Amino acid sequence: MLKSMTAFARVDENHPKGNFVWEVRSINHRYLEVGFRLPEELRSSEFDLRKQVQNLLSRGKVDCTFRLKATANSDVNLSINEKLLDSLLEQTQILRKKSPDIAAPNPVELLNWPGVTEQAQIDQSELTKTAKQLFDRAIKSLIKNRKMEGDRMRELIAQRGSQL
Repeated sequence: MLKSMTAFARVDENHPKGNFVWEVRSINHRYLEVGFRLPEELRSSEFDLRKQVQNLLSRGKVDCTFRLKATANSDVNLSINEKLLDSLLEQTQILRKKSPDIAAPNPVELLNWPGVTEQAQIDQSELTKTAKQLFDRAIKSLIKNRKMEGDRMRELIAQRGSQL
């Protein structure tokens, strides 16, 4: 059976914590080389995910990306780190005293400052379980796409062979 080394698969699913998205790409490579882009919450699962790929694929450069996107319906609880916010406001007041022509701080910019807003932690076991299930679907979809591309290549090779 002829299989292509080049393929792409995307699996997404809505979840109470947001939209979970896996994107898996593969290109030709002599050996199996797997790379992951994961959020901090899933870094501890990388070894298991890598094993999952190694059990199903033998060759190719495989890039796997997981994203968790908050949606309007997401069950997300944000809180403000008031100590940090107070400190930032205090520092901006000092700056404004030294240089009166500096504009007042923009509240949205303050909220974007690292550490000012804190998101409630997602249940790690639930996130890991769902991410692994979706990853399995994504890898199987990638394998299916590699096979379909291989079938197309076989047809092209057969056509060209008959023309010769």
